[in-house]
Amino acid sequence: MPLKKILVIDDDEVDRISIRRALKQVYENPHIEEADSGKDGIERIKTEEFDCVFLDYLLPDMDGVALLRDIYDENLGTAPLPIIMLTGHGKTSIVAEAIRVGAQDYLIKELLSPDTLSIAVTKAREVFDLKVNQKRAEQQLIQSRKMDAIGQLSGGIAHDFNNILTVILGNLSLANVKLPKGVEGDEEINNALSATLRAQNRVQQLLTFA
Repeated sequence: MPLKKILVIDDDEVDRISIRRALKQVYENPHIEEADSGKDGIERIKTEEFDCVFLDYLLPDMDGVALLRDIYDENLGTAPLPIIMLTGHGKTSIVAEAIRVGAQDYLIKELLSPDTLSIAVTKAREVFDLKVNQKRAEQQLIQSRKMDAIGQLSGGIAHDFNNILTVILGNLSLANVKLPKGVEGDEEINNALSATLRAQNRVQQLLTFA
C-alpha cells in the first residue's frame, strides 16, 4: 500500500532529519509532517489523518507510552492508526508496554535505515489492519448473538401469548355459538372475538420476526 502522509513525533531535529531522509529513499514523494512535543503530536493525530506515525519514546512533555494511552481507541482495541515507537535502547519493558497500549512495532534509532524503516512500516500497517478487522469481527459476533437472544426471547413470549389467545378465542367462539343473536352481550362477544383475532395476527408477526 502506498504511504502518502506520515507524522514524525520527535523533539530531536537530527533524528527527524534521519527519518525524513530514510522515508524519501523508500517511498515516492511522501508527505511528512513533524511534531516536537507530545501535546502537538496528540493534537495532530486527533485532527488529521495519517498513514503512519513515528513516535519517539522520550518527549519533552511526556513519554511515548503516555501519548499512546491518551489516543487509545477502546472501540478498536488499539491506537487509531499505525504507530511505530522509536527508542534509543529498545528496553523490553518499554516496548512491551507501548505495544500493549496501541503501538504496532518499534525501531531502535541506532539501527534506523531505509530497509529497517520499510520493514517496520509494512509490519505496523499489517498488524493494525489485522487488529481492526479482528475487533470488528468480534463486535459483529457480539451483535449477532444479541440479535439471536432477542429472537429467542421474542419467539418464546409470542408462542406463550399465542397459546393463551387460542384458549380465549376458542371460548369466545363457543360462547358466540351458544348465545342467540341480538341478545344482551352478543355485541360484546363479537368485539372480543375481533380483538382476539387482531392480537393473534400481531403475535404471528412477532413469531415471524423471531
